[in-house]
Amino acid sequence: MFSSFLAYQLIDVLLALIVVGIVARAVARSRLRAWARRHPTLLGTAMRRCLLLELPLHVAGFGVVLVVFHAFVQPRLQEWMHGEPSSPNAASALSFLGFAVAFWIGAAVVPLRAMWLALRPPRDDVATPRTRATDRVVAALVVAGAAALLADTTIVEPRKLVVERTRLELPGWPAGSAPLRIALISDVQAARLTDHERRLVEIVDGLHPDLVLDAGDLVSQSLDESLPLAQARFVLDGLHAPLGVYVVNGDVDDSVAGGIRRIVAGTAAQLLENRSVVLPPQPPVELAGFDPRDADGYARALAAPPRAALRLALVHRPRHYAELGRAGFAAVFAGHTHGGQVVLPGFGPPMTLEVVPRAVAAGGLHRMEDGTLLYVTRGVGVEGGFAPPIRFDCPPEVSLIEVGPPRP
Repeated sequence: MFSSFLAYQLIDVLLALIVVGIVARAVARSRLRAWARRHPTLLGTAMRRCLLLELPLHVAGFGVVLVVFHAFVQPRLQEWMHGEPSSPNAASALSFLGFAVAFWIGAAVVPLRAMWLALRPPRDDVATPRTRATDRVVAALVVAGAAALLADTTIVEPRKLVVERTRLELPGWPAGSAPLRIALISDVQAARLTDHERRLVEIVDGLHPDLVLDAGDLVSQSLDESLPLAQARFVLDGLHAPLGVYVVNGDVDDSVAGGIRRIVAGTAAQLLENRSVVLPPQPPVELAGFDPRDADGYARALAAPPRAALRLALVHRPRHYAELGRAGFAAVFAGHTHGGQVVLPGFGPPMTLEVVPRAVAAGGLHRMEDGTLLYVTRGVGVEGGFAPPIRFDCPPEVSLIEVGPPRP
């Protein structure tokens, strides 16, 4: 498990080193360096010593990688992901790789290079004790900032599991009827059982929901598939609700031999593979779970006649909301996006690997243009593979959704 994860991250760091090396070589040959040599002032000396010249350029390079990736590369990958059935995994891997390279440039490679430049012996007689002291202060600040960023994004925020409470008002819900309390989770994606997954079960149990829904992606890549399988089954066995626990297939559940069927088999949960159940509360509610990867089964399930006046749909990817809305489902619950995992203030998540608007993919309840109510949960875990295991301003969530009539 750890070796497979480290292998992916080492590739990310290696590519980040290559990018920084290219920038450093460009700086060494730049006119700014020549200007610094002709001006032995404090500024010129500091620039010649690299830190005040190279670090801003490295940060700019970090931003350029993100902007170019988001503006030019990711849209092409999105188009590719709508092509051949075999393309999404490769496209996702490339997307994660590009984002991870940018992350490791800012979080590790540039800070370590700053420290090396500050501590290495001076190569000329222009360096003074004052400039070398400046170098060391700048390097220390960069390293401290990077360490804080790494600690927050890889340790603190990914484990800061929160409960998001939402009221979903359905016009067809009879006034005076008790609300339906739904606990929605998705994208646990853990390669092994940890305290994070144990806390997830405790939180859901403490909410006392009427119904628990899991929108898929219960496991993550591992060299030993018994580890993610054990954690997924622990989670499913620990979830309880009077109306049941229901699961749909995700994108990565097939990484375990036997896929989602093997994960769910023998647990307290029920798998909804392009089929529905009628829940007994008053009024009765039809809950349908969809797996669009099975195109024929998906088409049949969409065309099936309604079994109740109030219909709810569970699917992994939110992009299917329009098809489900046309089929008569008043509300759709989905996961997949992880809320982007990284949210930039004033911009939102730079990468979601979804076709719905960025604000929708970021999570929460949204009324779409066709009138369908779509709830997207930010998920519980983080991506594996080439993706950096981070969250920033995007805490993992358990969604508690109270379905009831419109308020007067």
